[in-house]
Amino acid sequence: MLFDNPVLLWFILGAALLVAELLLPGFILIFFGVAAWLVALMIWIIGDVPVSFQLITFGVASVLLILTLRQHFRRTFQGDVTEGHDADERIGARAVVEVAIPAGGEGRIKGRGSTWPAISESPIEVGVHVVVTGIDESNSTVVKVERS
Repeated sequence: MLFDNPVLLWFILGAALLVAELLLPGFILIFFGVAAWLVALMIWIIGDVPVSFQLITFGVASVLLILTLRQHFRRTFQGDVTEGHDADERIGARAVVEVAIPAGGEGRIKGRGSTWPAISESPIEVGVHVVVTGIDESNSTVVKVERS
């Protein structure tokens, strides 16, 4: 029955690809799933369509969807953070040390409702108020701090 009804076959394939997108990172399978649904819609509207045309339509639709929509949706759902954007906003932020920061070592600070790994040239104890003075060049998630 499944192979007798190409609309159902393409619809199930599209649904399976969309479910796979939830399980795998990359934000690409969703476009193959939508392309499969477009093929199912085409067959439902037009009727009997040769398998070769179905496959060509699926391939072209997949490529067009990926090329035109992937970056837009990726920015929408994953954020459009460019290197240093968040870092610039953190500089000057005031925070409190949650995990002691040894001289030249790494600790943890809390500020603006979030916690960040932090480094300092001098040791800073838990509970001390600090200010973010920069970002570690080797790891942009680590902030440089000093006593405020």
